[in-house]
Amino acid sequence: MNKHQTNDRRDHQRYFTKDGTFVNAARSFGRIVDISLGGMKFHYLNWDKSTEMEGELDIYLNGEDIMTKVPFKVLPDDQEGATKSAQNVILKQCRIQFKKLNSTQQTELQHFILHQTAGSA
Repeated sequence: MNKHQTNDRRDHQRYFTKDGTFVNAARSFGRIVDISLGGMKFHYLNWDKSTEMEGELDIYLNGEDIMTKVPFKVLPDDQEGATKSAQNVILKQCRIQFKKLNSTQQTELQHFILHQTAGSA
């Protein structure tokens, strides 16, 4: 099946991230669920997306900076993606699109996907 048959609008293959992969985006800190060359999906707590729809983000793996100052814009919220943790805390889902990555950021992202992900999503 091609992407038109599945109603999948993505242009890039998504990859699951390894445990310990986090994002700090605007006023939000969360765990990255999957990532592609075009954007990512992450779960977060208490983020008021109405104030920060675009900005820069940082990606961390096991506490170390992997990428910094990556431009992004927030995609429409998917409330269906909200999940409940073992402590009964609701984690919301946010999808973002990368915007105008420079050549260094593109190379870092390709390297991250190649070496720090856990398989196709």
